[in-house]
Amino acid sequence: MVEFSRNKKIKLMRSPNPTPTYLEVFILLTFTTVIFICNFLLLIPIQTINNRISTAL
Repeated sequence: MVEFSRNKKIKLMRSPNPTPTYLEVFILLTFTTVIFICNFLLLIPIQTINNRISTAL
């Protein structure tokens, strides 16, 4: 009975381990993609602002 409960505990401890890693990978991927998109979107206005500043000067 004790061994069975231990095995169950080990299984319970092992089973959640893969899910957070997948979640972490998913979160990291989404985070990086969001940052990349934000940077890409910000690059266009920055370039236009720089052009405007250069023309104003």
